[in-house]
Amino acid sequence: MRVAKTLAIVVPALVIACGGSSEKTDEARGNDAPGPAEVERTEDRAATTDLPSATSTTAESTTTGTEAPPDTDAAPIDATDDGAEPPSPPTFVGPCSVRWSNGANLQLAYEARSATVRLDENDDGKTDHCARIELDGARIASLEMDPGCSGKSKYTLSPTYDAETNIAVADYTEREGGKSRSRSITIVTLPSFVGLEPGYTLYAKRSSIKFVMRQGRVHSARVRKPFIGPALEAKFTYDDAGRIKTIAEDFESDGSVDRKLDYGYDERGRITRMEVTYGPQAIPEKNSARLDYGCWDDAATAKP
Repeated sequence: MRVAKTLAIVVPALVIACGGSSEKTDEARGNDAPGPAEVERTEDRAATTDLPSATSTTAESTTTGTEAPPDTDAAPIDATDDGAEPPSPPTFVGPCSVRWSNGANLQLAYEARSATVRLDENDDGKTDHCARIELDGARIASLEMDPGCSGKSKYTLSPTYDAETNIAVADYTEREGGKSRSRSITIVTLPSFVGLEPGYTLYAKRSSIKFVMRQGRVHSARVRKPFIGPALEAKFTYDDAGRIKTIAEDFESDGSVDRKLDYGYDERGRITRMEVTYGPQAIPEKNSARLDYGCWDDAATAKP
């Protein structure tokens, strides 16, 4: 189970997928057509920041009823190209390495639209697990995990993003022994590197999860019957720039914080520190990671 413990720290959401713990695992139930998610919306009028999103807003226009009719003889608008360079699409700027205090080490190498990941779980210089990420601009288009780097057992994740919230729905496919099985899972997308997935993974359909939302962001998610792992309530806090600050996990939803993740950033807004605290024991166990971006020549323009 060493693999599971390592991946639970490095990639919390892949603990089971990579041969992890089988504790309190429930099979998916009621796989009917997905309906709308159960959402409790709360107002947060004091907040002044929000995540950048593709949410469309339409300015309200007012009329007095005395405006002159449009001038049909007005000159047409010149729609010719002014020669300006089109803006460059956003680019995914992930870390080049992630080193955990327990010895686990991730190395990431980037190409134009993809990245490869190698995990050394005990820092002995040997690659224990492999992954490949396909990129679509600044977003992860798909993730393929290959435990053991054998090519015999693979897990893929392909998210579809919601333009108005930080929630994505993903197809989660497990392949082994020539057989495959797909399920629908839900991801709380986060504008920072928190693991190989594009956010925090909830192993349940979106329609079965109870969310508490503020300004389009998930502040709480409760899953009663995930198809992997125990019942869970996760709470999220964000900083003034809309970046993830903490994630507190309550397994079995009994009111205790069983694991807490804290994130720190540099002056460019890149996440450079991750800390995991395991509780609620009297002396919590902690593990921390440092992230390095040295493989990028210029992180501002994101060109490796």
